[in-house]
Amino acid sequence: MENIPSCLKHWADTQPEKEAFVFFNEKGRTTVLTPKDVYNLAGRFAAQLRVMGFQKGEMIGNAMKNCPERIVADMGVMMAGCVVCNLQALEKDGSDLWKTLQCNKSTGIILPVHDSNHVYEVLQPYLQPACTSIDVSLANAPSVRKILLITRGIEDGGSCKSFIQNLREDSSEIFVHPEILPEDLAFIYPTSGTSGMSKQVPRTHDNIMRIAQDLGKSPPSKRYCQNQIGWLGGFPFTFLANCSCTLIQDCFTGKAKINVKEIWDLIEQEGCTVGFSFPPELERFIDYFKHNDPHRFRLPVIITGGQPLSKRLISETLQYLSEGVVISYASTEMGIITNSYVRSQDQMQDFQAGLPAPGVQVKVVDSNMEAVEPGQSGDVLVKSPFGVYHYYNQPVPKPTCTDDGYFITGDRGWLTQDGVLYITDRSDNVIINGIVSVFPSWPESVLTKIPGVAEAVVVGIPVKDDVVSKVCACIVFHKGSELPAASLISAYDERFMSGAADAFLPKLDHVEVFQSFPRTETGKVKRKQLRQLVIDRLVQSLVK
Repeated sequence: MENIPSCLKHWADTQPEKEAFVFFNEKGRTTVLTPKDVYNLAGRFAAQLRVMGFQKGEMIGNAMKNCPERIVADMGVMMAGCVVCNLQALEKDGSDLWKTLQCNKSTGIILPVHDSNHVYEVLQPYLQPACTSIDVSLANAPSVRKILLITRGIEDGGSCKSFIQNLREDSSEIFVHPEILPEDLAFIYPTSGTSGMSKQVPRTHDNIMRIAQDLGKSPPSKRYCQNQIGWLGGFPFTFLANCSCTLIQDCFTGKAKINVKEIWDLIEQEGCTVGFSFPPELERFIDYFKHNDPHRFRLPVIITGGQPLSKRLISETLQYLSEGVVISYASTEMGIITNSYVRSQDQMQDFQAGLPAPGVQVKVVDSNMEAVEPGQSGDVLVKSPFGVYHYYNQPVPKPTCTDDGYFITGDRGWLTQDGVLYITDRSDNVIINGIVSVFPSWPESVLTKIPGVAEAVVVGIPVKDDVVSKVCACIVFHKGSELPAASLISAYDERFMSGAADAFLPKLDHVEVFQSFPRTETGKVKRKQLRQLVIDRLVQSLVK
């Protein structure tokens, strides 16, 4: 199977009625997709794209969150020979959305018609009444010529048939572009752990299928996954690999916010054997079971990662949630880098990331790019057979690779004598805040738009096991324009979409006001010195 459509066809032929994707919300199951459903519905959507004039290699942005429509649309785009690009909008003026569209030069946008979707909120002024698609001319994204509207019909109070129903009743022949090559682009993944203008990581059909085949070495399982389908970490590789089934929250209408007890009950009822959860969700599960009767059901395995991990978190996960934990250190560019399988707290240490995955090479270097001794901290470099060493249509300010082909991760850590990797923090100004790596330039640019703010520098203040940081805004106001901290944070929050996903937003936790910032002779802000000044102030306030 050299491309994704051939893989979809294989599972539709060999296991047509097996449950492949089970979606749920607060009411329970909403939709079940079988391999036959995925292939047939996606193939009809591909035929519609062809009729609309989309050609092989064109970029089509998808703004849907996790839902059955997202699976069908993504697979349909790739069956048509086009390329999927993930879209999101967090800033109210749509600045981040426009930048993404300008970067990937999408010619089409797949847009769910629902007020809970922030891309829909940005694009609504450009829309006209329609059931399926409209032609558009967008000054901020001149490459876009068509918006494809996705609806659930009567369920949303609309008069049109739902997207899925329309495809089920469509008599068109299934379309698969006959000239899809292994080296053709299939999907452009955003750097999912990054807030602000995400870097765009292009992957080909061959690259995606090789990742799937590698994962296919493990036996089929039924898994619960909270990750976004449009991220590398949420993409259905295990379905492509061995037709594994995935339990996913249905977020089309924004009604997927159910409590952790209900989610855990569903995981048990559905017979899941594997759970994929980021640390913040694990913390919510643990907090519930700590303060209530401990749930009798424990998953055989939970896979987690996305940030440096503490021994406390893994120990409590083993105590309350699972029999084993797989710690996975990965990136959108490199895929899975290291793994560590932990069955008892004695096997876990703070910052542990594990041994390199098969075929992956890891080394830790100093500022001169020379390898350091085991146990010595430095910058982490990676070489992977599944790696992507460039970004799509995006210049980067620093080299992404070394001369000998290692990817510069931007992470810091150390290797033990046995080759076990530990990840501690970032080597640059990036702030690790939960599963999000906050690049200061984005919140700083938003802060400086607030009237009265002359300068803004954002730094991270370590908290909670020293593996994550709070986001602190250091502010210099124009004379006579000072704002209370609460008012500044409120003005900052108002510039983002109401209810935007917590997982992406660079939320401010604290504000410190300065008359001026410490600077170098060339005028550059000394961020490390400024960060220490903030820490000193906070320590002094606790002493008082």
